Amino acid sequence: MSGGLYSVSPPQSSPTRGEEANKSSEEKKIKIVLQSESSQVTWELGRQVGERATGGEIIGLTGPIGAGKTVFVAGLAAGLNVAAIVTSPTFVIMNCYEGRLPLCHADLYRMDRPIETIGLEEYLTWNGVTAIEWAERCHFSDWSLFIECAYAGEEQRTLTLTADLNHAGLIQGLS
Repeated sequence: MSGGLYSVSPPQSSPTRGEEANKSSEEKKIKIVLQSESSQVTWELGRQVGERATGGEIIGLTGPIGAGKTVFVAGLAAGLNVAAIVTSPTFVIMNCYEGRLPLCHADLYRMDRPIETIGLEEYLTWNGVTAIEWAERCHFSDWSLFIECAYAGEEQRTLTLTADLNHAGLIQGLS
C-alpha cells in the first residue's frame, strides 16, 4: 500500500529442493514483518487475511496487552463477513461467530486450566477459522499463521506474521 501506512520486509528466501527435504516442518514457514502505522491499518491487514481464508486455519496471536491482537481479529472477522462486533473474549474465554466461514475467537489471557476444559480443541480440527489470543499459553504448535504483535511507537505496531507453507497465501502480497 502506498502512502507509508506500513512497510513489508521481504519473505525469507526459499530453500532449494534438497534443502527443503532436510528441514523439519517447524522450518517450512514463510515470515514477513509489517510495520503498522495505526489500529486501522492493523484492522485492514486482518481483513485481508480473512478474505483469503478458506477454512481450517488456526491463527495464533501473541504480544502484550494493547499491541493489536483483538484489532487484528476484528479485521479478520470483517474479512470473513462476520456481521457481529468482535471484542476481546477475555472474561468469557471464547466467542464464536457466523460469517462466510465460522470464526472461533479465544483469548487465553485469564486461562488457568487446560484448553481441553473449555472445548477449544474441537476448533483446532474444524472447517472454520480459529484465532487464539495469548497463543503462547496454549500447548499447540501446528499454527497455520502465527502473529507476533509488538509496540513500535504510540500508535505504531510491528507485526511478524509466520505462515506454514500450506497457508503462505494468507500473507503473501498483503497490501
